[in-house]
Amino acid sequence: LAGAREVEDAELSALALLNLAQVRVADHALEVALAMVAEAFGHFVASENRWRQVECLCVLADIAEEEGQPEEARAHLTRGREIAREIQARVELEKIDARLAR
Repeated sequence: LAGAREVEDAELSALALLNLAQVRVADHALEVALAMVAEAFGHFVASENRWRQVECLCVLADIAEEEGQPEEARAHLTRGREIAREIQARVELEKIDARLAR
């Protein structure tokens, strides 16, 4: 993340934030993860990178699940599914469908 910011690569910075957020979720550092994924999601919305938006929404769902908020998790996954369908991201769509089926 520091290197990406040093060279002012916004896309790489957002991707690094997304990856770090996933690590923070695994470490149960949910507030930190939420801030990171929110920043990454904002970038990916602004840059219209819909593929990465799907990934962010899945991480937001992970956070909601960890916080015991299944309805919020389902809402994030449902939105991610819509985007995945629109951009024909078959693998991501299958993963999201599997999560929603649980």
